[in-house]
Amino acid sequence: MWLVSSQYQDATNLKLTAKIYNLDMTEKFSRAEIVNTPADSTAKIFQLPEIEGLSPTYFLDLTVQDSNGKIAGSNFYWLSTTHETIDWEKASDVATPTATYADFTALQQLPKIKLNVSTTRERKGEDETTTVRLQNPSKSLAFFVRLKVNKGQGGDEVLPVLWQDNYFSLLPGETRQITAAYRASDLGAAKPVVEVSGWNVE
Repeated sequence: MWLVSSQYQDATNLKLTAKIYNLDMTEKFSRAEIVNTPADSTAKIFQLPEIEGLSPTYFLDLTVQDSNGKIAGSNFYWLSTTHETIDWEKASDVATPTATYADFTALQQLPKIKLNVSTTRERKGEDETTTVRLQNPSKSLAFFVRLKVNKGQGGDEVLPVLWQDNYFSLLPGETRQITAAYRASDLGAAKPVVEVSGWNVE
């Protein structure tokens, strides 16, 4: 596991946490390290071990918290116990074909989830923000959640828009608050309506 810092100053007492979950969200591995990182640096922190009893598709959740406990960075991966292999004998200047593929069909087994969602709206001059608070009340993963701000119910998506994050996953019981910023004039006379979708989100 590597920690990459693109900041222009040193950071101390960062907490880096790695957790591995099976498809049913059974925790199979957890490790946390307190690290210091120089500005604009890359460092290997530790290597993930071989883990027995993984489901065919499993998940890796990586987070970095600053010295105040605030999330400074996060990555979420879905992985397969079946590894892809490359057909090097058929490689060319144009393409290198894949001989066998990773198997992610188990993702179809994720149960449907209804998220708890609330929104707030704020306008400052010509700029407007919509903040979405989402909570996963289930014991399953809410996978690949997508947010949109639409021009009224069933209207077109507001574009351009700058989301703090999107296409993310929510662990069981996890709550996240995410803000979208856009020009108020792009709404026209409509009110913003948040649309929430996802791989297994109702």
